Amino acid sequence: MSCLRRSDDAPWPGGMRPDPAYGGYPNPFEIGARTAQSVFGMIDTMMKLLGPILVVLAFVLYTLITYAYFVCVLPTWTFAWPLKALVTSFGLFGLFNVVYNYVMCILTDAGEAPPLDEEDGGAEMDLERSASPSVHGGQRGGEGSPVGRPYNSS
Repeated sequence: MSCLRRSDDAPWPGGMRPDPAYGGYPNPFEIGARTAQSVFGMIDTMMKLLGPILVVLAFVLYTLITYAYFVCVLPTWTFAWPLKALVTSFGLFGLFNVVYNYVMCILTDAGEAPPLDEEDGGAEMDLERSASPSVHGGQRGGEGSPVGRPYNSS
């Protein structure tokens, strides 16, 4: 008797039971599935923790770059003040746009996948129903439409 084989009265880890098809050992596919599920769960948790950290890091970088410009770069320029004001205003405009778009990306919901077509078992979408009327000149599958027409090389 193998040292890995357990008797029927001994508990199996994780509630797995011996499978007669695998010589009394637990199903290796079940072990692999449970392992993958736990690994993906840990990765998901790490990504949820890492997301806010990266958001804060991005804002820290924006702040440091802006600080470096106003403290180190701007005072050393020997240009006339209107040129400094023009360059600074373009820089602040760009900074505002970057920060605004970044905040909007953070706050926007990712959405969800479109529902599957239950009639076909979810395999494919029907081109006839999914084609927009504006794509084919207001027609769906009509004379001017390539939908439903075999490919013609001429």
